Amino acid sequence: MIVISGIVTQNIFYGLIWFLYNINLLTTYNFNLFTNYHLAIMMFNLMPVFPLDGAKLLNLLLNKFMPFKVSHKATIYISYLWLFFLIILIIKYYYNINFYLIIILILTKVISEHKSHDYIFNAFLLERFLKPDGNKKTLVLKNKTINNMFRNYKHLFIINSQSFSERYLLKIRFRG
Repeated sequence: MIVISGIVTQNIFYGLIWFLYNINLLTTYNFNLFTNYHLAIMMFNLMPVFPLDGAKLLNLLLNKFMPFKVSHKATIYISYLWLFFLIILIIKYYYNINFYLIIILILTKVISEHKSHDYIFNAFLLERFLKPDGNKKTLVLKNKTINNMFRNYKHLFIINSQSFSERYLLKIRFRG
């Protein structure tokens, strides 16, 4: 919910400005300018690049189809790919130092997310260990490790014909 709150708030504000325009409190020029700013900010925020909301939405979507660790890594690589395309576009079409500074800032955030990947995964596992949720559907994983855990499931691992609960494997990991 927190991921989409910025997008929803921005659209509510845009709706308010649209209402003011329709009751003739804003000129067409001001409204068109505001619409352009609104769309630019919205498109920028929805780009699938860490730390923007688009990357968080993409990660949540990928979590439906991939294990948490894989989806997070995929989102990081997609962020790098988008940054590469943005750099090409900026070099080719725009000669503004502000764009370069924004790209450098975002690139440092993506690199930081990449370096923190193992810590983020361990935080995911630790949260599962400390706050087990019994209401989730059970997913059976055969010959897999805790690296293959999904976000919205509890897991039953079958390794060499023996079954282990998610809780048991996490207890081994964190309590040694």
